[in-house]
This record gives sequence, C-alpha cells and structure tokens, in this order.
Amino acid sequence: MTRQHHSRSRNPLRLEIASWPVSFAAAIAALLAICGAGQAAMVSVDTTGGADDTGLAATSTTVVGAIDLTIAGFDIAATNSDRMLLVAVGGNEWNGAPGTVSVSYGDQALTPINGSDTTADGIYSGLFFLSDAGISAATGDDVTVTLGGGMQNRSGDILGMAAISLYDAAQSVPSTFNHADGNGTVASTSIATTTDGAMVVAALGAGQLWHIADGSTLWAQEEGGLTTSFNAGYRTVSTAGPVNVQFDKNGAVTRNWDLSAVAVNPVPEPTTALVMLGLAGCVFRRRR
Repeated sequence: MTRQHHSRSRNPLRLEIASWPVSFAAAIAALLAICGAGQAAMVSVDTTGGADDTGLAATSTTVVGAIDLTIAGFDIAATNSDRMLLVAVGGNEWNGAPGTVSVSYGDQALTPINGSDTTADGIYSGLFFLSDAGISAATGDDVTVTLGGGMQNRSGDILGMAAISLYDAAQSVPSTFNHADGNGTVASTSIATTTDGAMVVAALGAGQLWHIADGSTLWAQEEGGLTTSFNAGYRTVSTAGPVNVQFDKNGAVTRNWDLSAVAVNPVPEPTTALVMLGLAGCVFRRRR
C-alpha cells in the first residue's frame, strides 16, 4: 500500500499564533479607537422614563410673573449608554413675550438648543438638552421649567412642557436645528439630517388645536381649552436626508404658530471592514 506524504505548504503568509499580543482584548480596543467613526447606530427612546408631559392653563386669576412648571420624578435608566434628556417647551398668549425660559433636571441646568423666539402675540417653542454626564451628576430627578415672563391672566392660555429620555445619542450639542413661525393652518419646517438613524424631535406652540401630520409619534399634547395648544413629536429617520416636520390645525380658521425641530445624531460605530483589516494586520505577517 502506497502511503501518501503531505508536504507542508510554504505559504509566505501564515498565522503567527505565537506573535499575538499577550492581551488580545487590548489590541482590539486599540483598533476600535483607530478605526474611528463608521456605520451609525440608531437613537432610541428610553422606555423606563419614556416621555412625559404636563401643562399649565391660565385662568382669570393667574398672576403675571415668574412661573414654574414641573414633571416630578422623571426616571432615566442608569443602564443605558450615551443618554440624553430633551425637554420641549411651548405655548401661546404669554405675557407679550416669553422672557427668560430656563429648564433644569434636579440641580443641573439644561442647554437651550435654539435661541428664544416669539411672534408678536407671545407664541413660543423651544428645545433644551442635557448630556449623559449631566444626567449622572444630577441631584434629584424633577424636570422644571421656569418662565420668567409669566402668562397673561386670560382663560385658555397655555404653558406646556415635555421631557423625553434618549440613549445611543451623540453627546455634543445637536447642531442640526430649524425654527419657523407664521400664520395659517399648516405649521411646517424642513430639517436636513446628516446621519442614518438620527431622531427628529419637534415642538409647537400655537393658537387653537393642532395635530401631527408627518407620521411622527405624538409625544406630548397640552391644550388650553379651544384657544391655545402645545404639541411635541418625535421620529427616527433610518436614512439621512431632508425631513419635513409638520403639524396641521384642526379646522379652517388660521392661527399664529411657532415651531422648533432638531435632529439628534446617534453615536457612531466602528466600520466593520476597517476593524477586520486591522485584525488581519495584527495576526498575519509576511514570513521572511
């Protein structure tokens, strides 16, 4: 019987197991850092605290002056990474102008994403954010909005606020932002998302009652009778590009409106191809 002898191949590339680093995990971590940004993840809503809202409707006895509005005990899960707290504020028929609007989470001040803006009759919308570091540092978990300008003492005026907790969100101040105001039965603006998986959040202050018309999830709705309203919505955008943000009025009578919208980008993930190339560089080498 003939015995076959298999000779060892002299391939110039061979796996050098003995040359692997002592800490392979450390090598992978370094590769991930070197590879940098790649395919994006997706911003998600924290279902622990989720989204909550509250409103304060003015009456004939409302005192014009500084007003606080609070969501008590807003829970944000500690187990999620890259968290972000977003708070929307809006309303109609405040005391001529909104004055100073400030928002806090416990003892941490939120950063306004947009500058305050108002139409002639005191309609306002604004968005504020707090990063993961601020959430972790907060003592207390109440979300509070202070309206320095107060409200007119007229029945039906509304101050609305809403809080939503996100995660897997980029931690810098969201820079893709748009604001618009006008008079009519359609309140809309366009926002150009630059990253797949971004989340678009919008807030509307307006006269009379409105509803979401762009397919977003209704996040908050506060109404002051039939005269004023505050609305907020959010949606995930799977593919980057222009996004229309729109609320339509209930009924044909035109009213003033003020709309703010922001795109929150996801935390980037390393590019798979670059990681694999880096790993190959670690474990293969040309045999001399």
